[in-house]
Amino acid sequence: MHSGGNYGSFCLNGKEKYAHRISYLIAHGEISDAMDVLHSCDNTLCVNPDHLSLGTHLANMQDMYAKGRRKAAEGEKNGLAKLTANQVVEIRKKYSAGGISLKKLASEHGVDTALVHRIVRREIWKSVA
Repeated sequence: MHSGGNYGSFCLNGKEKYAHRISYLIAHGEISDAMDVLHSCDNTLCVNPDHLSLGTHLANMQDMYAKGRRKAAEGEKNGLAKLTANQVVEIRKKYSAGGISLKKLASEHGVDTALVHRIVRREIWKSVA
């Protein structure tokens, strides 16, 4: 069986069990429900107990981002984005044309001046031309 999260799994007593968690349990002992089983090899299908360790969900997520297994959503796909790609283009065009301050642009778009500064310097929204 293969779960939707790319982890190997199987059915045991009518319940889906993740193969890597069962492997860890057999090799190393009990696992608290509050703990994740982490893969040092970064292969979610791996069940080698030598590649498995316990860690918090936060530690697992930090490891995932640090190793580039998952990129933070960029631009409008980021749920925290306050602007659209079209607004970013507009901000850059207006600023490069001159005669308007970062503060004025920020006010027009309802965002912080520091955000506009990072946009015009292309520190963020890099994928927007």
